[in-house]
Amino acid sequence: MNLKFLELDLNGHMQSLYQFAYALVPNELASEQLVLQTYQAYMIERKEMTESMELFLFQRLFQLAQTKCHSIRSPQLKPELSPFYSLESTQRAILFLKHKTAFSFEQMEKIVNLFRHEIMSHLLIGRERLLNQMGNSIETRSNEQDEFDFKYQV
Repeated sequence: MNLKFLELDLNGHMQSLYQFAYALVPNELASEQLVLQTYQAYMIERKEMTESMELFLFQRLFQLAQTKCHSIRSPQLKPELSPFYSLESTQRAILFLKHKTAFSFEQMEKIVNLFRHEIMSHLLIGRERLLNQMGNSIETRSNEQDEFDFKYQV
């Protein structure tokens, strides 16, 4: 493969890979490192690849995030992001892949190395937890606003 075409191909996936990395690890520096390590793995293994480049990149990024990022400390999150990041990393990954990419369930199976029924289970539980967390944070903010309104007679 011509290096110019390779560069164009990689650049075409850059934004979605960074988004996926940040969905897995809410730390900007760690997300960037994951993407760079993913590209390095692609450069080393590209001749032996059997799947598409996009599938390989997402699969490798997920694997790297699972093995290397448990010890990374997350920065203080914005309150509106905390419900999403309170989910397990696999649930975040599946929600991201389902709602932000065009991957089929078969491709998602390869990326996260789970069977379809496990993906469906993570998707259902992740959505349910996310909705519950969002509801709790909305109720908390609403109660705080009610207390403020009452206290200051707004």
